[in-house]
Amino acid sequence: INGKWGNGDTRKQKLKAAGYDYNAVQAKVNELCGIKSEPATSKKQTVTLPKTVKEWRVYPLDKVPVVGNECGKLAPVKFGGLTYEVIGRPKANVVTIQTRDFGTVNIYVGPDTGAVVK
Repeated sequence: INGKWGNGDTRKQKLKAAGYDYNAVQAKVNELCGIKSEPATSKKQTVTLPKTVKEWRVYPLDKVPVVGNECGKLAPVKFGGLTYEVIGRPKANVVTIQTRDFGTVNIYVGPDTGAVVK
C-alpha cells in the first residue's frame, strides 16, 4: 500500500522473487482499500516432485515445515515422480496439497528441491 514494492511488472517480479503470490497480495490490498473485485479465474497450479527423489517430507498444516515436524513421507521415485494440485501457498516455498495417504498437508518446494510449480 505504501509503494515499498514498486508498481506494475516490477512489483509483480519483486513479490514473486520474495516467494509471495502476487494475486493474493493484490486481493488483500484491494480489500484493505475497500476495492471490490471479481475473483481471479486463474489456471490451477500444480507441483511436480521429481522422479529421482526417494523421500519427500509432508507436514501438518499447523506445524512449521522443518525436519522433525513431518507427519509422513511421499515416495516420488516409486511412481516416476508425483504431481499434485496446489490448493494453497501458506508461505514462501511452501505449498498445500491433498494426498491419498496423509490428507491435506504442506510440503517444502524451495528452489534447491527440484520441485516444479506450474
